[in-house]
Amino acid sequence: MYFNEIDLSTENDELLSIIEKNYKLACSARREIQNAKQLLSQKKSEPCVDTSSIRGFNNISSIVEKKDDEFEEEVRCYIQDFNSLDIGFDESDLFDILPSMKSYRFKDIVLRLIAESNRDINDLRNITNDISISSADLDEAKELILHEKRKVDILKSIMSEKNEEKKEFIDEKNELILVPTSSGNIRVLSEIEDMPIEYIPLFKELFDSIVDGTFKGLKSFNNNNAFSGFREVRGNGVRVVFKRLSKKKYAIVTAFIKRTTNDAGYRDALKSKINSFRAVQDKIKENLDNEEFIRENNLNVRELYNLLGTEEKDVQYEKGGI
Repeated sequence: MYFNEIDLSTENDELLSIIEKNYKLACSARREIQNAKQLLSQKKSEPCVDTSSIRGFNNISSIVEKKDDEFEEEVRCYIQDFNSLDIGFDESDLFDILPSMKSYRFKDIVLRLIAESNRDINDLRNITNDISISSADLDEAKELILHEKRKVDILKSIMSEKNEEKKEFIDEKNELILVPTSSGNIRVLSEIEDMPIEYIPLFKELFDSIVDGTFKGLKSFNNNNAFSGFREVRGNGVRVVFKRLSKKKYAIVTAFIKRTTNDAGYRDALKSKINSFRAVQDKIKENLDNEEFIRENNLNVRELYNLLGTEEKDVQYEKGGI
């Protein structure tokens, strides 16, 4: 099974067709894997069957399915931000919602966003062809088509090797804003101080991924309105929950070790911390350009990285840079 090569210079309709064909091929491959797994499962119960190759196949298919699920979770976050861009958005608004170009999934994510826009364009074109559509709805549909086309054009230009200035902006470091508790203490500092030493490198990797824009194991909290707008980066049993405040500024809400997936106590504790952040969110936003606030925050970030075992490149300096 071979996937069609994607050329970003291709016209929109043809590009969408290629991406959709590749998507159908991927779905077909997953179905074949599932059917093969069921067949092999039946053969396991038969006598004189060498199951060593079956175990190997099952391991491989499980890895393929896990990676596919992980990508869907990650790209869902970018699609949400992409769809929320207002008509007339500034180019920098689009750059800011993209992962770093250092991310190994950067191209796949951008291509998926292009496919999303092209799909919307096709749907909108179908609406404009409806003879019963009102004049106002027709004008709105045409405006939305231009909006989606603009997003596609910008994404294609970002993928072009000629746009070094845009690439530099996308790869600009993010700034961590450490959230205080109601008593004024910095929650994440207390949490990291109490972590078992063996987890410290895992947490450092997660914080680094927020700073450099690669967002390791990115996931949004779906089907839970209490956590709407919050996301987490994930490592082996460790999590860091955050929320984007503005361009290149991310509030760090909490860091913890996740030992279970179905623990009501875990959800209640996370909800409590998120609600605590919401109580101070407006005040934090008001102070993002306050030099004294940023200076104090950067001292806290320096302390965080001291706890994580480094004092060098990851520390934010007085003006908010990295």
